[in-house]
Amino acid sequence: MTDLKSGILFEDTNQFLPWGTSLHKLVTNTESKIRKESDRIIIDWGEHQLLNGLKLHLTTTYLTPIIPLFLRKFKTIESEITGDTAAKLGFEKIATHLKNLLNEPSYVLINADNEQYLEWNPDGVKIALHLFEQHTNKLSFTISQN
Repeated sequence: MTDLKSGILFEDTNQFLPWGTSLHKLVTNTESKIRKESDRIIIDWGEHQLLNGLKLHLTTTYLTPIIPLFLRKFKTIESEITGDTAAKLGFEKIATHLKNLLNEPSYVLINADNEQYLEWNPDGVKIALHLFEQHTNKLSFTISQN
């Protein structure tokens, strides 16, 4: 596993995305795709392995820019899974992987609505795993520079 305080390593392609780098530069130097959806811009990094073999489809999302993309800096990467069964299975898979890699989370929230939130803070980086219901189960996995 790479030093998370410096950035994200796609282990399958050996591409390193340093925190704070221009998104325009990262998009230009990777096989990512940019999608515009209503009020947001989504950088689709594709499916990659990170954090010692965790394989996920990764994106970075920003609200439609007042600040142009070439001025924005890389601060976060995320993955989302939607669907009652898929989101729950994804939560268990990712939570188990992260507990094996990083030990127990530094913050845990489980409420009566079956919402679950786990957070780790290695190397000054926040890794969050959030399972919640919004018409169906949704899972949000985020790694962000603090």
